[in-house]
Amino acid sequence: MLFTQEIERFLHHAQHQDYLPCSLLLHGHAEIISTVPALMYKYVEMADETLLRMLLQYGLDVNVQDFGGRTLLSFACKLGDSSLIAFLLEQGADASIVQDSGETPLMVAAARGNLSCIKLLLEHNADLNYRSGDGRTALSEAIDNFQTEAVHFLLGNGVLRA
Repeated sequence: MLFTQEIERFLHHAQHQDYLPCSLLLHGHAEIISTVPALMYKYVEMADETLLRMLLQYGLDVNVQDFGGRTLLSFACKLGDSSLIAFLLEQGADASIVQDSGETPLMVAAARGNLSCIKLLLEHNADLNYRSGDGRTALSEAIDNFQTEAVHFLLGNGVLRA
């Protein structure tokens, strides 16, 4: 059983980009990886390529989902961190995973109008015309959130109008 103290120490060192203690904690307590779904937003918020590489090396599934079906990629899109998105995609993150809410990473990026994130996702086979159960699409998310540039980009790149 993993103690809260080890998790707190890991998060503290990760937050300060102090990777040697992180690595030692993971080596002795690889089950820290099991905390990622519950603390995913925290991990992504402070993540950089070094920390994520370390977590992946110790067995983190790049497509792990939290209790709401959100992935590391979804959170990175929410934060608008295109370098983190690029890294996750290079590591095999699936741009088409749908969260429990029906949203895809592309819909999250479109709602925020982040063109660099949208382009990265499309380069990695995100479904431009995916429609959620309640009818939402990347285009409708961009429209609903007044993301004019994203709307024009999506329309210019083959999105179907509904």
